Amino acid sequence: MKKIPTLFLKHFENNRYLGVSDKVNPGCEWVLNNEGIATIKYDGLCCLIKANKMYRRYICKSHRDVPQGFIASDKADSFTGDLSGWLELDLSHKDGVSDLYIEGLVNTFGDIANAEEGTYELCGPKINGNHEKLKYPVLIKHGDDKIIVKRTFAGIREYLQNNDVEGIVFYGDDNKMCKIKKRDFGIRRY
Repeated sequence: MKKIPTLFLKHFENNRYLGVSDKVNPGCEWVLNNEGIATIKYDGLCCLIKANKMYRRYICKSHRDVPQGFIASDKADSFTGDLSGWLELDLSHKDGVSDLYIEGLVNTFGDIANAEEGTYELCGPKINGNHEKLKYPVLIKHGDDKIIVKRTFAGIREYLQNNDVEGIVFYGDDNKMCKIKKRDFGIRRY
C-alpha cells in the first residue's frame, strides 16, 4: 500500500510535528471540491489479502537490508529513504508475528479460501491499544465504512472532534487517496 498523503500541509519546527495548517496539500484539492468518498480510518495494522495469501504491511527502514520476500508497494520515501511494502505471513503455523493476523482472518472469514481480496485493517485487543473497543481481532476492509463530512478545514476538524474515530480516508477517482487524523488537529481519541 502506497503512503497516503495528509489532506492538509503539516507544520514542523526543529523536526517536531506540530499539526496541520488550513492549507491543502497539493494534489488533494479534489477533497474540498466534494469529489470522491469519505470513509472511517481505523486504528490497527494494515494487511493485504491477494491470491489466497495474506501479507502484513512492512516498512523497510533505509538503514536495514530488505527482508527476503519483501514486495515494495511504492518508491522509497524521499525524506527518510524508507520503503513501504508487504511481507507474506505464514498462515500454516503461529509464530508470534502471525498470531493476531491469523486470529483476525479466522474471526472474519473462517480461512483464507473464504477471504475477499483487498486491503484491511486488523483491529482488536492487543492492537494499538484497541481504540476500536473490539472483543477479539477482526479484519475491517478499507473504504467500506462511508461517512458524510463537511468538506472544509473546520468541518473536518469538527467531525473528528465529535466522533470516536482515528481519522478519515478519502478515496477519489484514478485511485487517488488522502487522509487526515485526529492527532493532526491535536485532538486526542477518547
